[in-house]
Amino acid sequence: MQVINGQASLVLAALVSGAAAGNVVPGRGDSFILPILPDTQIYLWNCLGYRIQIMETMVEFVASLDPPYVHQVGDLVNNPSNGCEWIAADAIMAMLEDVEVSWGISVGNHEGCFPSPYWDCEEEYLLNPLVNFDSWFPPTRWDDDPVFAGSMDPETMHHAHHLFSAGGVDWLVVNLGFWQPPPPEALAWADGLIKAHPDRHVIIGQHSLIWGSGEWTSEGQVTWDALRENENVKLMLCGHRIDNEHGHRVDLFEDRQVHTIMINYQDWEDANGWNGGDGYLHLAAVSHQGRRAAFTTWSPWLQQHSPHPRGEFTINLGNPGDVTTDGVVNVLDMLAVIYAWGSCPGCIEDTDLSMAVGVDDLLLILQSW
Repeated sequence: MQVINGQASLVLAALVSGAAAGNVVPGRGDSFILPILPDTQIYLWNCLGYRIQIMETMVEFVASLDPPYVHQVGDLVNNPSNGCEWIAADAIMAMLEDVEVSWGISVGNHEGCFPSPYWDCEEEYLLNPLVNFDSWFPPTRWDDDPVFAGSMDPETMHHAHHLFSAGGVDWLVVNLGFWQPPPPEALAWADGLIKAHPDRHVIIGQHSLIWGSGEWTSEGQVTWDALRENENVKLMLCGHRIDNEHGHRVDLFEDRQVHTIMINYQDWEDANGWNGGDGYLHLAAVSHQGRRAAFTTWSPWLQQHSPHPRGEFTINLGNPGDVTTDGVVNVLDMLAVIYAWGSCPGCIEDTDLSMAVGVDDLLLILQSW
């Protein structure tokens, strides 16, 4: 039996281990795993072999979980005019498609060649900065994906949406592309989609929403103001900013709360220098009919959790009065949360919380909910 200890989210450890072993089927029953891929641009920058291998390992791991949907926060590539980066991105993301794992992207600024001191944009980009993205990742790429539900412009994936059912709940993911400010027509399209699916829990993806401090970016504030009145909006996901590896804010609106989460590890280094983030990605175990989500930051490349304490937390999706934990989640804390969530409130008094707990034991707890 593998024993999990230290500062790690045990719910995620159990779900990930169970999914890999075939003991838990993500997306069925009361819980599922939602993988969130961060800005991957540095892994593909100039197509250096070992950095590409890191991203391949990340995506291979995510595919092995067989999740109902994978979210990529944008900036898939670094230099939008570098053909080899698009070739690599195409091949790596096809690793999900080849095993029928659905995914979506919140198009980032690096998907397009906008005027910048860092690279020269060829004339073709003046008319359409996203010409290469549109060529490699058109909506037709998702033709066989049952989760893909369409895009605002049927010719591009700049603003797109996905529908899936998992954990006993129906979900709508609305991905908005990176513009400063967000186009009013895109926000109106998103608002119409959300209102057309009042019974679905909504995840909004936009490349830039908050800073690592939790403050809104200018484009994030515009999007929040436009969509916040929709009661079924539960979660907002982003990347882009590099002032911190993790950002998290909670907005109370009327009788509910909405969490916005930012991840970006691109500035992390190893012994070889700037490597794009050591292969870290975010994993969320969503449970209790979509009401709870336990997040952890995991690197399949290093086979370890992030040392950053802000990468481990548990949130409620929509109910301010529920139990939440934030910051470092250790063995004792996580067991307390597991039992508090469970159907046996008296069990915690009868349990020796000092015991080492293995993945198999936690699976039994999770399956008994």
